[in-house]
Amino acid sequence: MSLPMDDAARVAELRSQYPALSHHIYLNTGTSGPLARDTAEAIAAETMREAVAGRMTLERFGVLGRARSSIAAALEVSRDEVALTTSTGDGLNIVLLGLPWQAGDEVITTTTEHSSLLLPLGVLRQRYGVVVRFADLPADDAGVIAALEARINTRTRLLALSHVSYATGAVAPLRAVAKMAHGRGIAVLMDGAQAFCSIPLDLTASGVDFYAVTGQKWLCGPEGTGALYVRRAALDRLTPTVAGLFMAKDSTPEGYFLPHHGARRLEGGTRYLPAVAGQINALERWRDVIGPDWAYARIQRLAARLMAGLGGIPRVEVITPPHAHAGLVSIRADGLSPESLASQLDRDHAIWCRSIPWTPWLRFSTGWYNTEEEVDRTVAAVEDAVRRTG
Repeated sequence: MSLPMDDAARVAELRSQYPALSHHIYLNTGTSGPLARDTAEAIAAETMREAVAGRMTLERFGVLGRARSSIAAALEVSRDEVALTTSTGDGLNIVLLGLPWQAGDEVITTTTEHSSLLLPLGVLRQRYGVVVRFADLPADDAGVIAALEARINTRTRLLALSHVSYATGAVAPLRAVAKMAHGRGIAVLMDGAQAFCSIPLDLTASGVDFYAVTGQKWLCGPEGTGALYVRRAALDRLTPTVAGLFMAKDSTPEGYFLPHHGARRLEGGTRYLPAVAGQINALERWRDVIGPDWAYARIQRLAARLMAGLGGIPRVEVITPPHAHAGLVSIRADGLSPESLASQLDRDHAIWCRSIPWTPWLRFSTGWYNTEEEVDRTVAAVEDAVRRTG
């Protein structure tokens, strides 16, 4: 697809392909991004194909293979290091429940994690007697490493944390975390939900062992899609947590099986093909139409503009560190609960954002498709809401 070279015209042309952007200032991609019209059409087309041609045809395997290849290309890893999942939480569960645990083993996580990580860690605590330790991470990279190191002891088996914090928007130093952990014989699992398609990734060079992503956030694909990256050298650490048709290369009537080579052995049963077709479409759009490098740079610029504007409002504190951010911007506004402020912004200005549970923080998500005008209108709307509470 040929696009205008002028940045504003390019954004306008691309925005026209996302109907939801026409009636809201869409600043909640950290929950779910907007669907492109042709992504929705790809989902509908696969649904109709199944209705007309029937389901469970051999074409299913080709669609799944294309999905693995597309996600591997987006992550810049080998196809055999990728398992298809239904969500980031699905991938996190596959790893956490697939590692061999003994009572007293320890996992280190942080105080700003999403429930998708915290809940399976709770299962480890209840099922195996695993100890979960929490690190309060500072804003600087050296401080992050020091805070994690301070929790490590001889029983530590895993570091499990977010690459980009859903709560604060801070970006963890992925390569430094992996290097420090591996130097102590500790594996690393990363929640990549807020990083995938919002910041550049080089998972192979990072050394991370396990990295879980989702399809509905910055990729702007459908719910029910995602992937798990498993570093080839770490694959044998995992035992499959579910067993089904797609994890076995061959099997016998007695239930003996030969698993597929690579991470595919961690996949379970049937996938919803319309969602997978939408995922493939979104991945192809990301690569061929939008352009990752352009999108990454624009997301960063818009987030920086939003932080600067919000930071200039009296009684508003920007939580997100300015030197290590992606597309998430979290704030605290004196005199306003995040829930009430989010409701006001939606009701009065058609601005979509969200509150962060268990905190006084409100979070905005800048996408490549947002405009500078939308950012500035959001700053003005927050300033007006805060002033009216004074």
